[in-house]
Amino acid sequence: IQKGDANILNKLKEDSTVLKGYVKSLNQGDLNLTTSSNFFSENKTTVKLYRGRNIQKFQLIEKVAEFVDEDFKTELVDFNSKNTFIVLQEITGTTDQFRIHACLTHEGDKFLFGHTANKILLVDQQLNKIIVAILNSKLMDWFFRKTSTNNHVMGYEIEQFPIKMPDKKTIRHVNSVVDKIMVLKSLSEDTSELELKLDILIFKLYKITTDEIKTIYPEISLTEQEYENFKIH
Repeated sequence: IQKGDANILNKLKEDSTVLKGYVKSLNQGDLNLTTSSNFFSENKTTVKLYRGRNIQKFQLIEKVAEFVDEDFKTELVDFNSKNTFIVLQEITGTTDQFRIHACLTHEGDKFLFGHTANKILLVDQQLNKIIVAILNSKLMDWFFRKTSTNNHVMGYEIEQFPIKMPDKKTIRHVNSVVDKIMVLKSLSEDTSELELKLDILIFKLYKITTDEIKTIYPEISLTEQEYENFKIH
């Protein structure tokens, strides 16, 4: 913790709800990769095995090398395919550029996740994209680095992320930007400009000042007027 950090941390908690309040279930994957190793292999089936490394910011890498036996955890596979989950890498290096990597699963996809991923089902899945945008923001990455010291992103830590929910109009705008990012990511296109727009929007949502932005992420340079007039399109 450095000078000024405590004020920002306190500000994040003001008028916010911990993520746990939006969560219906949070699990460390669907299967243990060690004890359940007999139930997956490189033999292709209709059920994909996803690992933590398949999870990138805003993108689930759908190409896999391993598949799950079709008669293993069939009810859970069916449940997964009928819902959309937020998933996060469970292991990230403390010196990585980003500690938090969150994306969404795809409805209709048959899969199980290994225990190197955190899998979240929200009470209201219509909030999936706005919460993924908040989790992937530079602000929440900074928050996590200040409150966690190991290379695991644990479920109890994820549940404590402070979530401020914007108005419905802003949520629609964010959903639209997240949709664009996900499409561009699938085409291996650069999304840094769109992600920066989301970062600025989330700074404003949490009432972070331009001086505090310099503390959190010095690479972002905004004048007071630019920040005040910023709108996401």
